Amino acid sequence: MNSPLKAETIATGVGLITAAIGAALASAPRTAARAIGVQDATRPLALIGVVDLAIAWGLLTQRPRWRWMLARAAANPPTAAYFALLGRRNSAAAPYVAAAVIGSATVVDLFACRSLYASQK
Repeated sequence: MNSPLKAETIATGVGLITAAIGAALASAPRTAARAIGVQDATRPLALIGVVDLAIAWGLLTQRPRWRWMLARAAANPPTAAYFALLGRRNSAAAPYVAAAVIGSATVVDLFACRSLYASQK
């Protein structure tokens, strides 16, 4: 991903997706917990939602964007680990899938971050 324009497009898309997920987790954590087949995860899911909303705000409104992509990449591993833990505690597959998706997204975040940093956007 050497194109700054492509990295900008990815940053915008990531910001919008992160905002949607963050809003869902922050506003309806109990519903989100049920959707992934877990219990007793309301407060942590709400907190993850608030973090996502803060990162989305930065990605969509602040410059340079590379800092916000880096923040998202840094927030992803503990979030993925938490989802994997939820899967283990609840014998549910969906949290493991979420953990894998988050882990994969981290790679994209880091490539976009590098490209944005190189172009100082």
